[in-house]
Amino acid sequence: MEVSRHPTSCGIKNLYPLLLNAILDDRVLLVKKWEGRVGAKEIEVCESMEMARTVLLSASPQAQHFMVLYNLYYTPAKIASWGKTMGIMCPRCGCPNADLCHMFFQCVKLKSLITGISDILKKILKQTIYLTPQMVLLGVDHAVYNSRDRYFLFIAMSVFRSCIASLWRDVEPPRFNQWFSRLLSMYHLENSLYELKGAAAGKRLTRVWAPFSAWLSGPREYVN
Repeated sequence: MEVSRHPTSCGIKNLYPLLLNAILDDRVLLVKKWEGRVGAKEIEVCESMEMARTVLLSASPQAQHFMVLYNLYYTPAKIASWGKTMGIMCPRCGCPNADLCHMFFQCVKLKSLITGISDILKKILKQTIYLTPQMVLLGVDHAVYNSRDRYFLFIAMSVFRSCIASLWRDVEPPRFNQWFSRLLSMYHLENSLYELKGAAAGKRLTRVWAPFSAWLSGPREYVN
């Protein structure tokens, strides 16, 4: 069986809103799966679904979130469940039958990247952020109470997952500067929308990006 290098499929990015509405009846089953997978509660799974619709502006990150939420990525564990057993392992560390949680969080090769992101988020948000499997995969954690911080963390984790997905079959994991560059590009894009559209976009920019904007405008250490 030949596995596609990129884990997404053509056309799904344009269908996220329709797909999400069509499967809301599956919510109970979905919550149970995430409760077993990372200990997430119903309110957190539902919040993750809603924030994907309201916080992520473009269809591509929405589709990526949908792929994670419904475990649609071609993980080694998923491929093994189809009966293929030869050579099915994490391309980074060689762990056999690696599941969704391993590919996005538990792989030892991701430790340096996750530590670097945790450190910079601590400086941006001025509080200690513990990146848990739930935070990385769902983008939500009710230990973070400030709504602006939650919005920003949701985007930061979406960017992190997109970095992993773009190098899905690579031996080397994404580097910290790749994550930061994507996050900065997203910020500048929305900043441009603010200048073009005015008040409405400006309100969103303040609501979602305020911590990051304040950190960028102040003295900070060089990010490499």
